[in-house]
Amino acid sequence: CSLKESVITTIDANLSYKIFNLIKQECEKNKSEYITAIIMNPENGDVLSMVQYPFYDPIKGCKEFLKFEKKLNDILYDEK
Repeated sequence: CSLKESVITTIDANLSYKIFNLIKQECEKNKSEYITAIIMNPENGDVLSMVQYPFYDPIKGCKEFLKFEKKLNDILYDEK
């Protein structure tokens, strides 16, 4: 990709807004920890919407991964 080329996305902001509101309602109604929705065009694979509720928190995600990694290492390298 040269500097003269543009990146074109297939995300539909209006659809994403509607999907976000729908999954937010369902998440709260079902007391789910989170819901993720990915909407694709089956004919060409275009991603039309990709949303998560609640929003992904990279700091929290990193902390959770580090906890998981420590538990995994404890299991894998347990010298007992």
